[in-house]
Amino acid sequence: MRAILEFNLPEDREEYERANAATKLCSYIFDFGNYLRGQAKSDNPDDLEKIIETWYEMRDFDIDDIYS
Repeated sequence: MRAILEFNLPEDREEYERANAATKLCSYIFDFGNYLRGQAKSDNPDDLEKIIETWYEMRDFDIDDIYS
């Protein structure tokens, strides 16, 4: 089975960028979910500010390029 995604560039550039970044987005969400689970189980969980800071540090892409 094969699936082929086609985009009419440059008109569909935004949709193309989103589809192209889907794997990174899924990985990022999965990894951050694991981080949050670890924090919830810890005896000394981080405060909200540290969690938000980690949210941005773990991201290896510019979300503004994907969702503008």
